[in-house]
Amino acid sequence: AQRGRSAAAALRRLLLVSNTQLVDLDGRMTSYQTPDSKKEEFRKYLEKSGVIDALTKVLVGLYEEPERPPNAVDYIKRYMGAPTGIDVEALRQEN
Repeated sequence: AQRGRSAAAALRRLLLVSNTQLVDLDGRMTSYQTPDSKKEEFRKYLEKSGVIDALTKVLVGLYEEPERPPNAVDYIKRYMGAPTGIDVEALRQEN
């Protein structure tokens, strides 16, 4: 359980993006828009909607598996409740 918590904390740190601020000539802190701003907004959206928690849980579950599954993507799909063994790309091309 402790390993899972430390793995979860490490994954969260990887997903975080820092805000950028400047000090103007009057000494006030001002924010400015950077390409990272869009990333930060998207990260907040993912966090607010529960995506980061869900991905963290599935990745911690995969990390804690005693034996690595032969197909990590299928493991994640099963964990998230998606059907496995379906060629999504082939389905897209049919439509």
